[in-house]
Amino acid sequence: VAYLANYQNRYNSLKERAKPIIGTNQIQLFDMMTKKIIKKVTSLNKNDHGYSTFPDGCRHILIDNILYITGGNNNCGNIVLSYEISSNKLTRLSNFIYEHYFHTLDYVDNFDCIICVGGENSSFCEIMDINERKWKKLPQLNYPRANCNLYYNNITEQIYVLFGLKGNLWDKNSKNSDKI
Repeated sequence: VAYLANYQNRYNSLKERAKPIIGTNQIQLFDMMTKKIIKKVTSLNKNDHGYSTFPDGCRHILIDNILYITGGNNNCGNIVLSYEISSNKLTRLSNFIYEHYFHTLDYVDNFDCIICVGGENSSFCEIMDINERKWKKLPQLNYPRANCNLYYNNITEQIYVLFGLKGNLWDKNSKNSDKI
């Protein structure tokens, strides 16, 4: 029960409290006290951060009031940023090893790490220790899939990748994955 409470405090309760606004240089925050949405303009610029607006296909995850923003279309697929909410500071971190867009991010509290899985036409998976802030390769998926779900089993310490979309997201012939 203590583990679950810690996990919820650190990640779940914060999960949808902040996100980048695609096509802008703004972060949208939800103030839990006032129940209002706040938009903060960031110092996002192409020279320092790799892009000047948050690209379509980027993903985000909030951990300990740091918003990690990763990947995206238009040659931005390897970019990884961190945004500290309290100081409104945006920092570029170590790049992904592979490009990812429309990928899946998840946080594994046991190892204090972020896992990145797949993406549009990508079967590559990576892991980043929050303290080291460097990406390492994980085994590839059997086939590429975007917008999939992850499940981490605490007992077996295995990660399961569920569902997602195979192929190009904008192709009418792409199919949902029914495999694990």
